[in-house]
Amino acid sequence: MKKNFLLIFICIFMISCKGKVTENKRTHYQEIIDGPANFRDKINGKLIFELNDSIGVQITDFRKEWCEAGLFIGISETEYRNGQLNPNRKIKNSRNKTIGITKDSVDIVFDGEEDGKYFGFIAGFTHKNNIKEKYLLEKELESYINNNSRKKSDFDFFINNFDLELKESFLNYESYFKYENWITDPSPGFRILLLFEESELKGVLHSRSLKLKKSNTSKVNDIYKVTFFDDYPKGKQDNFISSIKEWLNGVD
Repeated sequence: MKKNFLLIFICIFMISCKGKVTENKRTHYQEIIDGPANFRDKINGKLIFELNDSIGVQITDFRKEWCEAGLFIGISETEYRNGQLNPNRKIKNSRNKTIGITKDSVDIVFDGEEDGKYFGFIAGFTHKNNIKEKYLLEKELESYINNNSRKKSDFDFFINNFDLELKESFLNYESYFKYENWITDPSPGFRILLLFEESELKGVLHSRSLKLKKSNTSKVNDIYKVTFFDDYPKGKQDNFISSIKEWLNGVD
């Protein structure tokens, strides 16, 4: 069934089709391929397409060292009508540059049309070794925290580099967040939410694995965990967990 995309999906398409990702400012929801990388129809399944090195993709969290990953690409009107790419078809970005090749038939998960140009989202399963680990958002956050103070002024570069958005007066914290990418949660929810109090980072609400030094992690619900630094009072940690549970229930 054809899906009609909102403007946000068109914007994501334009970003993901730029080809090789610049590593100066990571304002998008993309991770970076360590390639060439194979993509399969399931874990250890049939090979369906291959992407070149340093191509930006959206990925889910890792499960058993695998993740589902995908990207928006340019497609023809015929492919738009058929909902599928044929084998041995070059995968191209919006500038008509080859970024990979299909190895078998590939289903177009979602598609759309804008100003006479067609685009579609393709996805497959790939091993974690095919994703450049140091450019995972959580890994970059871990490294940044471990190499900088927790003062808000020291986080300005990270916030700007990842284009984190300010969520004003969130449970009495100064908070900056990044939503989950589209392949994980089209809604979307938070992927990370930095929690500052008195201009110092006290903790992080996160939907994926995050390991910080001198900290402790608590489960909020089936999606979220929160990691607080050990020097943050336990009572305030407990108050946040109670408040965020109530807030999330209200959102649902």
